[in-house]
Amino acid sequence: MQRYLCQIFEKKFAVLIVFSLICSIIYDEAFSIGFLSDDYGFLWQAKEFGWSAFEHNFNDPFYIPFSHVIAMSLYSLVVDNALIFHVLQLIIHVLIGWQLYLFLKEYLNKSNGVAKIAFISGLLFLIFPYQTEAVLWLSSKSYGYSLFFGLLCVRQFFKYYDSKKSSNLLLCSIFLICSITTKEFGYLLPVIIPLLFWNKKKLSFEFIPIFIFSIIIISSLVIRWIVLSDWIGGYGTSVHINLSVMAWHYLAYIVKFFTHIRYSDDSMIFFYCMSVLTVISFGPLLFSMIKERQLRKNGLVTVCLFILSLLPVISLEISSLNSIESDRYSYWASIIVCTSLVVAINKLPKKQSNILTILWSIIFISLTYVTAQNWDKANQVKEIFLNNLERLPENNLLIINTPDNFNGAYILRNGVNDYLKFKETGKRTTQIDFQTFTNVNGGITFLENNSFKDNNGASYYYKNPKLQSLRNIEKDALPFNMYDAVYYFNDGKFFKIEKP
Repeated sequence: MQRYLCQIFEKKFAVLIVFSLICSIIYDEAFSIGFLSDDYGFLWQAKEFGWSAFEHNFNDPFYIPFSHVIAMSLYSLVVDNALIFHVLQLIIHVLIGWQLYLFLKEYLNKSNGVAKIAFISGLLFLIFPYQTEAVLWLSSKSYGYSLFFGLLCVRQFFKYYDSKKSSNLLLCSIFLICSITTKEFGYLLPVIIPLLFWNKKKLSFEFIPIFIFSIIIISSLVIRWIVLSDWIGGYGTSVHINLSVMAWHYLAYIVKFFTHIRYSDDSMIFFYCMSVLTVISFGPLLFSMIKERQLRKNGLVTVCLFILSLLPVISLEISSLNSIESDRYSYWASIIVCTSLVVAINKLPKKQSNILTILWSIIFISLTYVTAQNWDKANQVKEIFLNNLERLPENNLLIINTPDNFNGAYILRNGVNDYLKFKETGKRTTQIDFQTFTNVNGGITFLENNSFKDNNGASYYYKNPKLQSLRNIEKDALPFNMYDAVYYFNDGKFFKIEKP
C-alpha cells in the first residue's frame, strides 16, 4: 500500500486527478450554489455596460483589470450561468494545490521524502478549512487568480535560473503581470523570489531580471495612479496602512491558524486540543532549530514569507478570527502554514508522522465540510428572499431587514438592488438593517409594543428618519410616505407593515 502511494506521489498527473476528485467532493456546494452578495454588482455592470465598464474600472476601488477581463470573457460566453463560474473557481483552486506540489518537488529536490512532502502540502492547502470563501464566493475570485499566476511566476523564474532560457524569463514576466493585475499580492513576488533563492544559497543579482521586474512594477504603479488617483486604492491609505493594528492582527492570524479557535464552543475544549496538537507537530522541528543552523535559516525565511503573505491585508479587519468573513485575506498565507506543518511533521519518526498526517487531514476535511455548509445555507436564504421579493406587488420598497450573511457566509448585503436591476424588475429597495442569519428561517418579528426583534432576541432601534442610524425600529417612526410599502422578512416570508 505504501509503495503504491509513493508511486502516486511521484506522478504529477495522478496527483492532479486525486486533488480534483477530493476537491469535487469537499466543495460539492460549488455545483449547486448560485451568485451571492457582491456577485450581482458585477453581473449588473456586465449587462449594463459590457466591456465599456473598463472605462470606469467596474466602479472597483481596487485596480485588478485582468481579473475583470477573465470574468467578462466568461460572462460573454455563459452570461449568468453560475455553475460555470463556480467550476472555474474550483479548478483554479485545484491547480494552485497542484502547482504548489510541483514547485515543492522542484525546490526540495534533495530532501528526504520530497514527493510526499509536496503531495501532502498541496493536499492540506486544498482542504484547509479557511479556503471556502476564496473557493465558493465568486467575488473573491481575484485571490485565487493572483496566487495561481504567482506560483507560475516563481516556478518559471527558477527554471530561468537553471536554464538561462529567455523563454522562461518571458513567461515569468507575463505571469508576474497577470498576478499583479488580478490582486495586489502580486507585488510581493519580487521579494518572495529572492528570499527563496537566499534560503537555497543561490541568491545572485542579475541585471536583466531586475530591470524587467522594475519596469513591470513601476509601470503598474503609474497606471494604478492614473486609474485610481492613488497608489493604494482599495479601502484607502488610512485603512491599508494602519500601523497601530498590525502587531495585533499578526497575532490574531497565528491564533486563527494554529489553534482553530473559531471552531471551539464555550468550553474551549477543541481550542485546547488543537493547541496541544500544534505543539506536538511543531515541537521537534523547533528543538532541531536550536542545533541546526540551516533549520534556523529556514525558519527565518518561513516567518518572513508569512509576514509578507499577509502584508497587503494586515491592517484590514480580522473578523475571520471568529467567522468566515474575510477568510480570503489569508489565502496566500495558507500556503506557508500548510507547508510548514507538513515539513514539521516530516521531522518526526515515520509512524508518528503518518499518524499526524492522517489526523490533520481528517480534522481539516471535517472542518472544511462544516464550513462549506454555511455557503449552501446562505444560498438557500438568498433564493427564498429574492424569489419572494420579486413577487411583491409594489416597486419602491423599504425593507426593514436584509440577510447579510449566514454564520459569515455572504448572502446579499448590498446585492439586492443590483439583482433587481440585473433582472430588470423595475423594483428598488432601501434596506435598514443587514442581518446575520444563523438558521434558514431567520429574520425579525413584530412585537406588540410596536417594535421589532430578531430571532435571537436582539432589539432593533430606529431614530434617524434619513436612515443613517438604526436604533429602536418602531412602527410609528418609519417613513411610510417615502415608499410604496414597508416590509420585514421573517421565516422565509415578507410581512407588510401597514401605515399607522
